[in-house]
Amino acid sequence: MHTTPDFHQLSETAAVFSNVARLRILERLMTGPCIVGDLVQSTGLEQAVISKQLGLLRNAGLLVCQAQGRCREYRLAHPEAVASAGGPEDPDRENIQGGVVMIQIIKNYSQLVTETNHLKGPLILGFFGDFSQGAKDTLPAFKAFCEKHPQWPAYLVDVGKTRDVHGRFAVAEVPAVILVRQGRVEQRVVGTATVATYEHALAGGPAAPQAARPVAAGTPAVKGTPAATARPARSVTVFTTQSCSWCVRVKNYLRQNNVAFKEVDVGRDQRAAMELVRRTGQQGVPQLDINGSYVVGFDKAKIDRLLGLSGAASAMN
Repeated sequence: MHTTPDFHQLSETAAVFSNVARLRILERLMTGPCIVGDLVQSTGLEQAVISKQLGLLRNAGLLVCQAQGRCREYRLAHPEAVASAGGPEDPDRENIQGGVVMIQIIKNYSQLVTETNHLKGPLILGFFGDFSQGAKDTLPAFKAFCEKHPQWPAYLVDVGKTRDVHGRFAVAEVPAVILVRQGRVEQRVVGTATVATYEHALAGGPAAPQAARPVAAGTPAVKGTPAATARPARSVTVFTTQSCSWCVRVKNYLRQNNVAFKEVDVGRDQRAAMELVRRTGQQGVPQLDINGSYVVGFDKAKIDRLLGLSGAASAMN
């Protein structure tokens, strides 16, 4: 006897997987049962948002709730259904674990705001483009880094297709990866990079050598990074402010020589500003920390010496 499916129920269940917050909750629950506090810590979502989404997931029959003392523990009712629903057929999501979505593809700035305005923790935003060979070569490293850090929501912008996002984050070249917290850029890596480079600059891991990756010419809107050459391990942090023209020159010079760096805006980060003055005794910017040695101002000769850039291209005008 043929039974007609309950299409209304199927539609409601399918709608559950259209929300990024719910997907992040499901992703965490794929690893095992947990309480609300665990979900807050691992997803970066606010507790009120998580509580609302847990109710919707329970109504859809995807979760089971069980009392554990004063807390409630949640687990997946049908793990196999959740795993199959996170497949790669959705063109707006990048599936890098064969399960729940890890990277969300951003098509416009409005979507980015909608996807992230409920997040209280940091997120990773990667800018890539098919017009740059360096960006295409570095994309696997970006995905691998995101896979290692599922606690950070990750988003991908193809600047060749999406034109209204990179300018809002002062991204002028690809590849570029930034760590953002509540709309504020805290860390930035520009240029071809390895997983180890991202680990050091964004996650505080040990410094690693920059990989050599040829890069094609850029486009008028966003340029591709110049070709890289393999150099010794290095750690570079540039301390800047929004109104500093020499800061722009220093950053352009580093990008010109394919030096991945971390940027700290001391105009917005007072703690970092105080620590910088304590270390160097100087309040002006730009300042650079290159493997623990500080450079005050755009001292090209000292920068070249510390980075091993003998014969490097001249500073940009």
